[in-house]
Amino acid sequence: MYEPIRASVVAGLKSHTLAHRWSVSSHVVADAQFFGAAMNNTRRALQEDRRILERRLQPLKRGDLFVWIGEAWESAVPVKMLRKRGVRTVYYQTEPVRSCSIRPLTRRQGMDRFDEVWDYSWRNLDICKYAIAKGHIREDGNTTFRYVPPVALPGRDSANQQSEETRLLFLGSAHHRTGCSQPLMGPGQTQVGCSQSCVGALNASEAAGWLRIENAAWSPRELRRVLLSHGIYVSVHKACATTSYPVPPRVAMLLNAKALVISEHSSARDEAQFEGMVSFVPFANLEQEFSRLRLLSRDKRRQLAESRAKRFAERFAPWRVYQEAGVHAFMLNQQDNTP
Repeated sequence: MYEPIRASVVAGLKSHTLAHRWSVSSHVVADAQFFGAAMNNTRRALQEDRRILERRLQPLKRGDLFVWIGEAWESAVPVKMLRKRGVRTVYYQTEPVRSCSIRPLTRRQGMDRFDEVWDYSWRNLDICKYAIAKGHIREDGNTTFRYVPPVALPGRDSANQQSEETRLLFLGSAHHRTGCSQPLMGPGQTQVGCSQSCVGALNASEAAGWLRIENAAWSPRELRRVLLSHGIYVSVHKACATTSYPVPPRVAMLLNAKALVISEHSSARDEAQFEGMVSFVPFANLEQEFSRLRLLSRDKRRQLAESRAKRFAERFAPWRVYQEAGVHAFMLNQQDNTP
């Protein structure tokens, strides 16, 4: 689930011209053994989870950088232990936020709080900064926020434009799309009900034959299988028909695969980052945009996919993203100040 983000972070940290001065590696410290034990023993205390991670993170020392990706078992991360040893700690936020009530900022205090929060979305960062400025989230003034979106990764498996694209591919679970695709409006344009949910709309589209919902492609092998059979993909927010949501990380993964991507509209600042790379349309117009793209010849679709992928590779080049985020400068400073 987090593999594309992990690969992106590693590529970004290695992209500096002086990257040979530091060692970058990734380890699944919360691996299958850890999660298996946690899932099989629901009574196991959080303290035990943390002790397991403490043992696995023992090699980290002063001057090192530790990045935890995603919210799964984040509460078990021994941030306080790491910070006391001089390790710089980073939480990579992977989900859309509404009020920034994420655990790393609301449940952790003092030395047990991450030094930095990296986010794939400007919208998320703006919400968090507003919440802190208004005092909705207690802040000691030391948390660094950075916009660090997924980067372009060469050599990934490519989507295969079919001679005839018959179905638009949705990667994910329709069950988690909990919003309303057709709200019922009352006086003053206030919503008084819902005539069709997001789940209902997606299921109806699949029944109509122009959409395929794929919720089992969680491994590289399964994703490769899907990419070989579809060339056009759609991104739908968890609260569909809500244009204030960020562009999800999955879009970057699809652009790395040279897929043609259709997305419902997203927050303006995030959407601007993907100008010329994604077809952004209202939720109600997804089928219309799919029809437009599928009527292009296979050669035309290939050319369009290559053009969009090239633009993505230029805008989200690892060195550019991590330089603009200030990560490269921080890493040099971290190393220069380490005995």
